Amino acid sequence: QAAGAQVIGVDVGKEKLAGARGAGLRTAVDSAEAADTVHAIAPDGVDAVIESTGVPTLLETARAMLRPGGRIAALGYKAGATMGVSSHGLVLLEQSVIGSRYASRSDMEHAIRMVADGLVTPVIDEVLPLERVNEAVERLEAGKVSGRLVMSML
Repeated sequence: QAAGAQVIGVDVGKEKLAGARGAGLRTAVDSAEAADTVHAIAPDGVDAVIESTGVPTLLETARAMLRPGGRIAALGYKAGATMGVSSHGLVLLEQSVIGSRYASRSDMEHAIRMVADGLVTPVIDEVLPLERVNEAVERLEAGKVSGRLVMSML
């Protein structure tokens, strides 16, 4: 949104959606309603989807939301899992999927500047001491984190 894009956030659960709205996201919808809501907002589909969960079935869900020529940036992954999409949709609609390890150094510098300038507010679920790193990993794996967990080494 800070760059002028219309952003539609999709997540699971009222708490996470409320957190996204609280952080300034204008449109946040539950994943169960995402396809209908996205197509109501953008009848021809969206230009891009950022798929950050790595849940294999959600790659096709993301592809179905794209307009012809649209692109998915896949950031999340599950080690050993295979992700698949409709081959006819991908080819005939000339859609693409690109894998990304998230951001380059210059991307991170730009993001930090946007936070410093007040254009973006990071959502921090909790700050934990490094001694609680195992708890942090368990919470992440269980999907019990809204935003980011920060590990403090102080």
